[in-house]
Amino acid sequence: QFVLGGGKAFVLVDPFSEEDVPPQDPSNPMAGMGQPRNSDLGPLLEAWGVTYDSGQVLADRQAALRVSDRSGEAVDYVAWLGLSAENIDQEDPVTADLGLLRIPAPGVLVPIEGATTTVTPLLWSSPISMVLPADRLGFFPDPKKLQTEFRPDDEEHVIAARILGPAQTAFPDGPPVEPAGGGES
Repeated sequence: QFVLGGGKAFVLVDPFSEEDVPPQDPSNPMAGMGQPRNSDLGPLLEAWGVTYDSGQVLADRQAALRVSDRSGEAVDYVAWLGLSAENIDQEDPVTADLGLLRIPAPGVLVPIEGATTTVTPLLWSSPISMVLPADRLGFFPDPKKLQTEFRPDDEEHVIAARILGPAQTAFPDGPPVEPAGGGES
């Protein structure tokens, strides 16, 4: 309602949060490894004019950060990006003074054609990039294997955007019904 009323919001969603470590079960230490580590805003982003798949991450060969693999060998980790000024909007006040950003496992925003909002990319990939399932980064990811299997789709993908204009409501029939028990779903 705040955004629909003209309020401004800075929104972050993450398809694979490396910092969101699920709670551990002392009797089964491996149980948490399969838990989701993504965030999503459900239908809100679509109402604001973009789609986002919380199960997909962006990989970029050109922006890949160099890491050491399990054997200690240096390898380009295509899912960890180092974006330089050429992939950052240098005119927008939010990003104009940024020269280098390190972003592990970013998501992808796709503007919806015909939306009532205007989507302006602030951060984007090189054309030597691709989208891949976030679960490929889960339990002990293999940077060398990701690099070997990398197949660019020749598209620049939007990582962050400024969305302006009249947003639509995501809940035309009123607030969604809270699940039984009042907890999160």
